[in-house]
Amino acid sequence: MKKTFITAALLSVAAPSLVAGKLTMEEHTMQAVLQMQEAKEKLGGPVGGSIVTVGDDVQCDFRLGTSRIQDAIDAGNDEIRIADSTYEENLLIDDISVILKGGYASCADAANDVTNNSKQTISGVPGAGAATIIIQGNTQRNTVTLERLTIDGGTSSGFLQGGGVFTITADLALNINNSTISFNEGSAGGGLGVFAGNTDVVLFNTIVASNTSDTSGGGIWCNGSNSSIFYNDDGGLSGVFNNVASNGDGGGILIEAGCVLTSYIGRPYPVGFLDLRGIVSNTATGNGGGLAVRSGGTAFLNGGLFCFFFCLGDNTRPANIDFNTADSDGNNDGFGGGIYATDPNTTVNLLNTYISDNEAQSGGGIAVENQANLVMRSSYVFGTCWNPGSCSQLSNNQSAQTGFPTRGGGLYATSGAVVDISNTEFRNNRADFGTAMYTLAEVADATVTNLDVEGSLIVNNGDDANTDWSDIDTIRINGGEVLLDYNTIADNDVGIGGANINNTGSVEIFSSIIHNTDGALVYRGDVQPNTTLPYECLMVNETGSLPVEPEIVADDPEFIDRANGDFHLNAAISPAIDFCTTLNASTPDFNDSDNEARGFDDPLATNFQGPYDVGYDETYQNDIIFEDDFDG
Repeated sequence: MKKTFITAALLSVAAPSLVAGKLTMEEHTMQAVLQMQEAKEKLGGPVGGSIVTVGDDVQCDFRLGTSRIQDAIDAGNDEIRIADSTYEENLLIDDISVILKGGYASCADAANDVTNNSKQTISGVPGAGAATIIIQGNTQRNTVTLERLTIDGGTSSGFLQGGGVFTITADLALNINNSTISFNEGSAGGGLGVFAGNTDVVLFNTIVASNTSDTSGGGIWCNGSNSSIFYNDDGGLSGVFNNVASNGDGGGILIEAGCVLTSYIGRPYPVGFLDLRGIVSNTATGNGGGLAVRSGGTAFLNGGLFCFFFCLGDNTRPANIDFNTADSDGNNDGFGGGIYATDPNTTVNLLNTYISDNEAQSGGGIAVENQANLVMRSSYVFGTCWNPGSCSQLSNNQSAQTGFPTRGGGLYATSGAVVDISNTEFRNNRADFGTAMYTLAEVADATVTNLDVEGSLIVNNGDDANTDWSDIDTIRINGGEVLLDYNTIADNDVGIGGANINNTGSVEIFSSIIHNTDGALVYRGDVQPNTTLPYECLMVNETGSLPVEPEIVADDPEFIDRANGDFHLNAAISPAIDFCTTLNASTPDFNDSDNEARGFDDPLATNFQGPYDVGYDETYQNDIIFEDDFDG
């Protein structure tokens, strides 16, 4: 049976899929909402269907033996309500639709659907060598709902891969609501494994925690071009926490072979103590401590509000990926502490995300390679976001302290990667080379690595080689093609012999501020024939490292409070206001990080070249009408 795809004029809050024929975030969201609605209608009693109870007391329909839940499933019942007891079973749901619901103190309460909102634990039989719940069958489209359950103790191996819940070549709509999948072990997908088939999983208010994979996908693994994972909550507990890929990629989540992940989960900012929401504290011996996407997989992470007759997400909670580790075994082979993307047709789209405190051999925050695509940006939905002025962040990430290579504290892009970043803050990242960003294009690469960064704030990265990093260069371009426009690059500690930009590839720099108070070099680059440096409209702290041009000016941009991290322009005194025109700079693709349109002609400033402010901030402070909101 074909899945239902909704295509309509939507209030879009995410970048579209970069690969033709693949689900967009909007389409996947609509599909998942329909699946959730259908499941909700069935919860509480299918019309004309059978409801049975499982438990210990005499009022229970199934109360004897060690396979009570399985017996209820095999009897062909539509809804199975599970009362408080101890259940040690490995369940098989074979080509049927069924609802399993826990959270009942007794079978009398279960029969009347009176829940105490607890979670009933189902544990796999020790030594069984199988997932706690296996779902299969594809002769029809089935719907399975797991509600208010804790699923643990699964120990799959070999071909039966997922540890807690495993779907195999199933034609299935699987809904997992208000549940916990924890302390399971599988050969792939320690907590939840989806292998092939036509399977769509919706996780709602569900924690996937402390699971282990013998290979990849410690928490969640999804493999298959007709399968998907949709993760959502309503402010409850949803997170992928403390999972381990003990011999491969994707400590928290692995998405591959065309599977699509869409996630709206996250936690409020600033972070609360021991808050498990988001993708947090996962580890992988290979790549992608938090999330790995490969072989044509797609991931959408949305930290904003999505509305179309309904609303999902939350403007107060970013999609957070933090405290994850790649290369956890320290063998110098593990990139992308927070996120790793690789292979042609692989896409990762990040909207209003907070990627912080991750670690990897290279690409502490994010690593993209082998022609994969990544888009990262901020967006204001209904006029706001989780941290106005800085809704997209890569901060406090780091490469490894030992071994080689240790590149790209925030971002590492190589081997034909295509990376498009806008309105993103890079702050306090560390690495030996390229504390904020590093691009690499080997001579043998079939395609060129491309990095486009617009409207971003790149500040306070590095620490002048203190502790265990060299901190050489803020942005290191070792091959590839890089475009930097409307950025503020300031007060980075670039290490001995470093510069804010070190280029041995091809870089274009427009309409930007590059300014350190410690006299660090703006630019360092060789003069090879393939090295180009088109640049216009720059305000810098020194011009000796650049050719003399009338639109490159050494001056203090006069930030509002750079000592305390506020790099907005001070409209009363800043010479960076009304500095450029698009004729000698570049045409911006986005508003600035405060969602203010570029090119505002300040009534109190004298144009240097034109109305565009240089750097990441387009200030409206001198426009009394806008400042007082008289425009409506």
